Amino acid sequence: MPIELKTQDTLEYVFHPVPSRTLRFKVRAANDAHIMLSATANPEGSDPVLEVFIGGWSNQKSAIRRDRATPDKANVETPDILSNDELRGFWINYLGGAIAVGKESEVEPFLTWTDPSPINVAFFGVSTGYGASGEWVIDGQTMVTHDTLEYTYRPIPRYSLDIHVRAAHNAHIALTSAPKETSPMYEIFLGGWENSGSAIRYNRQQPDKVRVDTPGLLTTGDHKHFRISWHSGLVRVETEGRTLMEWQDPAPFGVSHFGLRTAWGATGLWSVTPVNDVDGIGDQMWDENYDIDPLRNIVDTPDVPSA
Repeated sequence: MPIELKTQDTLEYVFHPVPSRTLRFKVRAANDAHIMLSATANPEGSDPVLEVFIGGWSNQKSAIRRDRATPDKANVETPDILSNDELRGFWINYLGGAIAVGKESEVEPFLTWTDPSPINVAFFGVSTGYGASGEWVIDGQTMVTHDTLEYTYRPIPRYSLDIHVRAAHNAHIALTSAPKETSPMYEIFLGGWENSGSAIRYNRQQPDKVRVDTPGLLTTGDHKHFRISWHSGLVRVETEGRTLMEWQDPAPFGVSHFGLRTAWGATGLWSVTPVNDVDGIGDQMWDENYDIDPLRNIVDTPDVPSA
């Protein structure tokens, strides 16, 4: 379900959470299927991490652990939850510090915990050990882990934003790691420079990473449609079935919020729909996790001096 809102002629972003991240996977292992959630691709020993152990303790228990430290934050009895003979499906949902682990065919999780100091999760790792090797199918890709307890890391599946905006010019989108401007952050300028150009900017710094000529891109007559994605640090803007511009961040960070603004004499009417990058459909979890009614109201922001 889309978010609908209005932005005023200011240079202040109005921030909203990016939809929840859900990792869906299947695994075949005799025991000890381990999943790590982290903010970086190769977390060091001192970096904050979350670990989910499925079928640990000889395939009798499952647990959630924070920062590799015991006692576990949560654990439950799960006898024979894994199988060495067949792939079994699970999901892990992480949103705002709340982590839930469930079985593929079940809506209710069997393991939950809320982190009082949430991690900005951007990557996951999988491993097996204690006598078990594993075959994993994650978002259609097959991986094999060996009996080593060493994690193999992949980016968390990302979401895109489907954006419809009506504005004379200067429709700006920020991608951040908190509900505010952060360092680092991505900014996407659509119809800037009096509706003659568009750009991708990193960390509010110039020169822009990408700038392209886009004369007449925006209009006050009709909503223009854009798809914005940031999977694995590849920031991409698409419109009308083509890539408008893109830039690969060599050191990606975890995006958790997006911000919208208009300025330089323009106001904007926006409709934003989160889209699951894996299957290309609108995120059905939005209604379950967010009260979007306030976002339907006109968002008034004070005027601010130009940068």
